[in-house]
Amino acid sequence: MSKPRVSGTGAAHTWAGQPLHRRALMQRGAMLGLALPVLGALGTQTPSPAAAQESGSGGVLVFDLGSEPENLDPHQMLAYTTSLVVYQMFEGLVRFAPGTLEVEPWLAESWESSEDGLDWTFILRKGVTFHDGTPFNADAVKFSFDRQMDESSPFYKMGQWSTATDLAIIDSVTVDGEDTVTFHLAGPYSKFLSRMTGALDWIVSPTAVEQYGEAFLENPVGTGPYQLDRWEKGQQVVLRRNETWWNGTPGLDEIYFRAIPEEGARLAALLSGEVNMSLDVGPETVDLLRASDAHTVATGPTGAIWFLAMNVESEPFKDVKVRQAVNYAVDKRAIVEDVLRNTVETAYGPLSPGFEEYNPKVETYFSYDPEKAAALLAEAGWPADREVVFRCSIGGSGMLLPEEMATVIQDNLRAIGMQARLEVTEFVSWMDAIRSDQNELTVMSWNVAPTEPDYIFNGVLTKGAFPPGFNTSHWTDEELEQLVADALVTADPAVARANYERAQEIVMEQAPIVPVCHRQQIYGYTNSIKNFAPSPSMMLDLIDVWIEN
Repeated sequence: MSKPRVSGTGAAHTWAGQPLHRRALMQRGAMLGLALPVLGALGTQTPSPAAAQESGSGGVLVFDLGSEPENLDPHQMLAYTTSLVVYQMFEGLVRFAPGTLEVEPWLAESWESSEDGLDWTFILRKGVTFHDGTPFNADAVKFSFDRQMDESSPFYKMGQWSTATDLAIIDSVTVDGEDTVTFHLAGPYSKFLSRMTGALDWIVSPTAVEQYGEAFLENPVGTGPYQLDRWEKGQQVVLRRNETWWNGTPGLDEIYFRAIPEEGARLAALLSGEVNMSLDVGPETVDLLRASDAHTVATGPTGAIWFLAMNVESEPFKDVKVRQAVNYAVDKRAIVEDVLRNTVETAYGPLSPGFEEYNPKVETYFSYDPEKAAALLAEAGWPADREVVFRCSIGGSGMLLPEEMATVIQDNLRAIGMQARLEVTEFVSWMDAIRSDQNELTVMSWNVAPTEPDYIFNGVLTKGAFPPGFNTSHWTDEELEQLVADALVTADPAVARANYERAQEIVMEQAPIVPVCHRQQIYGYTNSIKNFAPSPSMMLDLIDVWIEN
């Protein structure tokens, strides 16, 4: 018999003695798209997507991610697609309520903060166990954070997110009883609670980490509704229902996460029934699925941005006139309308219009003007024989159609007198290159929900994100750094908004990037899949999804 579900209304949520209804920040998996070779789409031991064993529950979901996870550790993963897999297995103390960007209690039943906002105490849910049968408790919470923050911990393994300000603000975590834990902050932090929704805050089994060591990357153990059955490298990750999940019975029997990066193969797999759901389907596939009586296309908002990053420390892009020339040179209309067939929105600045802090002034800085671009290039004394290395990944979630888009841009640059040698590589080689000092020009995709904007700035536009982080422009500005830092700690929303509006202007004035487009979440799936909807948080919520016979 299914256990009753948590309603999400929860116990008392207080902040400085007041009711807490904060806009939630995006999942910490503001992550780059992953791209790997085609992973043996045919002939594996994947069952046909199964029918439900009974009405309202059951079935096997075969989900095409478009790329294979790099690992399955919530504190070490990099790719957005990986976070969708890991999200099924791990949970945090709080989460975004389904269909909203409101924070609700999850592994914690309630919380409260001190008057000065520096101490946050969480009362944990009792009776929760990890997939290995060990208990979830305050010690496990402390272990999960010490593992990332405390260099003296024997299991210290800081993740690769150098921009993890949500961890940097935590001074320490103390255990105040088996079911009580307190986070002590280094300073006021207006977004602390919403930060606690993300991957760095998901709780891992201490026993499993101790048992597997480095191999925990491939042997994840959490408390979530689904648990790892097996990972067939180069083929698929298979999850099965957690029969002892604390919050009832999850809807699906099994989930097979596959990775088919090539668009034609992805469409064929979906139409043939080899897979029954696909993420980030391409524009031609969208048209075909919408014309099909057997399939559904569901879309959801994002704050994601696809852009060009120019390394301002490299010789070609030190001069702001050159960077401005590239901004004028790129024909965004051709990319948005001809390549992506209006499945995306044109980008004019680092934030999408879905952000409350969006500054419409960014729309006035650059338009497609190849003559002006050529003139700026001439003013900068651009050598006719100079060649720029232009890097591109072959695919990955959020990358859209990177090679086709990059080819348009390459032609645009050639038209103004800039020769760009396009180097298209698989994900690992591309990642190594863009996070090095040798990078000159690259395509980039940054996946965030349209909530708090600092994940854009702190993720790719501040010095804290310099490589091996993802500020591949190697650009920083003192005024912008201060504006973003102040916006995070101010209690006045008007001040924060003004800071972010000015920060957008600085980015466009100095032009370290070329904003190209903002993508949507686009899922294509068979009509047999029930109770699915894209989440505003951009996470993949499958708890109540089932498959109809």
